[in-house]
Amino acid sequence: MRKVMVVAAAFFLVAALGSAAPMCTNGPINLSTTMLSCSLGGLTFSDFAVISAGGNPSPEVDVRTSLDASGNVTLAFNPNIASPTMTQDIWLFYKVAGGATSVTGTLTGVSAAISEHGCTAAYINFACSGTSLGGFVIPSGGTESASLGLTGTSAWLFKDINVKTGGGLTLFTQTFPGTPGGGGGGTGGEVPEPVSFILMGSGLVALSLLRKVRRA
Repeated sequence: MRKVMVVAAAFFLVAALGSAAPMCTNGPINLSTTMLSCSLGGLTFSDFAVISAGGNPSPEVDVRTSLDASGNVTLAFNPNIASPTMTQDIWLFYKVAGGATSVTGTLTGVSAAISEHGCTAAYINFACSGTSLGGFVIPSGGTESASLGLTGTSAWLFKDINVKTGGGLTLFTQTFPGTPGGGGGGTGGEVPEPVSFILMGSGLVALSLLRKVRRA
């Protein structure tokens, strides 16, 4: 019995170290040069890809993450586009896991627009390889917003970011509704946090040692 408990404890401790993504930080993080994978509010964000579809061949897109008191997770993106001398077109892809039920986007810019699409599987050759979740367009002219319904435990999002010559775009956001306490929204299977694994593993180790002491 003691051997089984030790093995189980080791399993939970290894899982804590290797299975869950690290917690998201406020950043900013340059997605053009960083392979970001992190968790916040019960959701995990990963598989970010920034691709130039026109204009600047080496775009920089930075991201900050935040969690409010209601458990809503917001990603604030800065594509660093100010008064371009030619039309700028950036494609941004990423995956969200954890059962997000919807996403709301906002755009603050001039002569800028974002076309957003969702998919139940990864985009392959820039096309949805699963079932399309629909999409929306956030037009230019100040601050606008739109929302997209999501289904399943994971969703892949694609944004076509377009800024015309002389325009500008330094902020657009993506907000995923959650629940108080950081539940993260949705009922999909949530990966246990590292702390949970460590507590379970430590508890099993302590119980095994206690049994050993009582037998001595």
